Amino acid sequence: VSVSFSVEPGWLELLDRLDAESLTEIFLSRITEIDGYQAPPLPRSEIRRTAVLSFIAILDGLRSGQLDDAVAIATDVGVSRARAGVSLSSLLEAVRLDFAVLWDALTAVAEVEDAQVIVRHTSMMLRIVDGYVTQTQNAYIAEAQRIREESASLRRELLESLFSALHTSPEQLNLLARELQVEVATPLLVAAAIGNDAVALHVELAELERRGCVVHTHYLDGAVIAFLPAVTKSRTHDTMCFARLSELRIGLTTAGDGLAGLLA
Repeated sequence: VSVSFSVEPGWLELLDRLDAESLTEIFLSRITEIDGYQAPPLPRSEIRRTAVLSFIAILDGLRSGQLDDAVAIATDVGVSRARAGVSLSSLLEAVRLDFAVLWDALTAVAEVEDAQVIVRHTSMMLRIVDGYVTQTQNAYIAEAQRIREESASLRRELLESLFSALHTSPEQLNLLARELQVEVATPLLVAAAIGNDAVALHVELAELERRGCVVHTHYLDGAVIAFLPAVTKSRTHDTMCFARLSELRIGLTTAGDGLAGLLA
């Protein structure tokens, strides 16, 4: 929604005392204070590139009094950070750092007589901040959903290969292990059920997940097949998982050699 706002010449003069390159250098010196950025998830050159473009877009918005409904760099930042595995909370903290740096720089270059100009433009500045944060967050969330869908699609394809007559190469097994976040040779507890027994199995699997078990499922010819690590760091945890599943009317076995033991 476009909001009409009259920008004073004095405000534009203040903004002209700032430049994106200098703001970026300050931003880069402080971003390592944010969790997830101590070991940069992206090359420093990429973080610098997007920081410069972000400050340019923000300064343009502050000069015009409004932020475009679609700012390209906000989408760029949201998508690239989702792909790099940066958490949303860390990203939003980094985006807010943009504005902390900008505010500090603005007040540093302002003279005493500029105080009222800043006060009169504060609500507009907050609106620009909110708009940029929202666009970045929305781009991140949409991309994270795409990543989940891509991962789920790949996982389904690899599981189809694993549980079918198709040959599964060692490379595919390694890829599947990475997708499932297990070691290829980790012994697995394997359960299978059909009909009403499959419903009971689903209920129990949900409870096991609530208790911290990592469970994977696949559907094959009307049956649900579930598997989870048979050995973890907690022997009590392993015993609990096996005990709860063994009470159901299901097929239950162990694949001692891990994913390879699930091959058809």
